[in-house]
Amino acid sequence: MVNVSRETFFREFGIDEKKIEKLKLYEYELIKELEIQQIISKNDKSLIWNRHILDSLVTMFHVKHYNIKALDDIGSGGGFPGIVLAVVSEKTQVRMFERKVKKCKFLNRVKSFLELDNAVVTCADYFEKQNPSQYAVSRAVFGKIEKNKVYKKIAENGLFFNYSNEKKTFSNMKEVEKIEYTLPGEAKSRFLFTYSRCQR
Repeated sequence: MVNVSRETFFREFGIDEKKIEKLKLYEYELIKELEIQQIISKNDKSLIWNRHILDSLVTMFHVKHYNIKALDDIGSGGGFPGIVLAVVSEKTQVRMFERKVKKCKFLNRVKSFLELDNAVVTCADYFEKQNPSQYAVSRAVFGKIEKNKVYKKIAENGLFFNYSNEKKTFSNMKEVEKIEYTLPGEAKSRFLFTYSRCQR
């Protein structure tokens, strides 16, 4: 069980003052954008750091462990975890896929404002991309149809990292690893699963 905290992540992943400032600016942009569109739940306005930024940083354990150079974020929405990972892991190209035009405009604006040269925003359905992903991540909730689509879009030797509040979500993929953790102020466990295409 990993107890998530700012101090743990800042120390573990070398998050310096410059990166912290960028994350604060991103938080500010999210709050402003809430007046225009529901980029996140309005109830989360005061919980952006604990519920979204710190949660997104859990993926950094895998970015570091697998030395990931390129990562696809499926359904990036307001930029979780894509924007956060692009800020923290400057040597990783983070490719964010988002279908909604308004959210894409927000992502592109934040990318430009924070000068994230390693971030790429693609305003399209991830499942329409031609080449399979070596590494992909998502905080989105998938239905049965989407789960089958994810399976087909991961390279045969690739890995898919999936956030979930459940103990297992993808029965059609092999579970390689599971990180169980809790966020500040929460008692219930969350999970970040690692899946491969290899069938059990």
